[in-house]
Amino acid sequence: MATSVEDLERRMAAMEQEMKRLARLVEDPEAVDRPPTDGTFNEWLARLQEKKMARISDAELRQALGIPADLKPIGAKAVREMMLAEGIRPEERILSSEIIRLREETRPPEEKQP
Repeated sequence: MATSVEDLERRMAAMEQEMKRLARLVEDPEAVDRPPTDGTFNEWLARLQEKKMARISDAELRQALGIPADLKPIGAKAVREMMLAEGIRPEERILSSEIIRLREETRPPEEKQP
């Protein structure tokens, strides 16, 4: 497929505009939520709408994770007491040992330690 010079120029102009936008975001990350001044207001509105649609509420997140809505958070001390009551001894480090085992299990063979 032959590409015309005009097509390449349009593509380069679009790329340059996107690079300018990205450079502004690097300089000012909060700029993504402010309306642009370069005439791309409709694109900005579309991005904001996509961002809004991608957000999930706390209630939706809890539901997706199977956490009852009326469950209140508890502190680390209470969790530790519950674990001790269940017979889990902190010195066994069950959770961290399991994380390490799973990490080793999923590590590529060339990276595994002897």
